[in-house]
Amino acid sequence: MGTLVLHGPDWTYYFNVYSARPIARLGGVFVYTRRTTSPIRHENLFIGQTSDLTKPLVPERQQCLALHGKNCLSLLIEEDERQRRRIVADILKVNAFPCNLEWVQGQAPPIRFQA
Repeated sequence: MGTLVLHGPDWTYYFNVYSARPIARLGGVFVYTRRTTSPIRHENLFIGQTSDLTKPLVPERQQCLALHGKNCLSLLIEEDERQRRRIVADILKVNAFPCNLEWVQGQAPPIRFQA
């Protein structure tokens, strides 16, 4: 569907945009957005990182995303967990994500997935 570009104070990141959840068991940084047309634009909703992009988020996070009209998933494949955490922290320094409200004092909260 295209590319989502997000900036942190240190780096610029390029995510591939999809309309559905990936089926590959890869590690990466993911961003849920609400895509609108006319003009085409993405509203950031949630950013996180995982070692397995196929695992669904817990129901509380899914509810937040549904309330905000999530319809796109953008991925940046990165197998190294330290790198994934650094990318998320960098992007959150200068971008707002309403479903990441528990982000406090520069510490990334654990992102829980359903078993």
